[in-house]
Amino acid sequence: MPKATDKNTAVMVIPMHTGKVCKGSVRYESDQPDAAVTNIYLMKSFAGDKPMPDKITITIEAAD
Repeated sequence: MPKATDKNTAVMVIPMHTGKVCKGSVRYESDQPDAAVTNIYLMKSFAGDKPMPDKITITIEAAD
């Protein structure tokens, strides 16, 4: 799959890690400072009873 730095493709894959844990959400930060998405917040309710993951991957694809 193409990396986030490949700007000529319709698909970007952005690896992210936990940056800051807030009361009701977790901020994930990009491993690549020049990525199309550098931060994203996920609500803790996303994980239900499970702990939030330390790392996530964001995939961006062009819509039809």
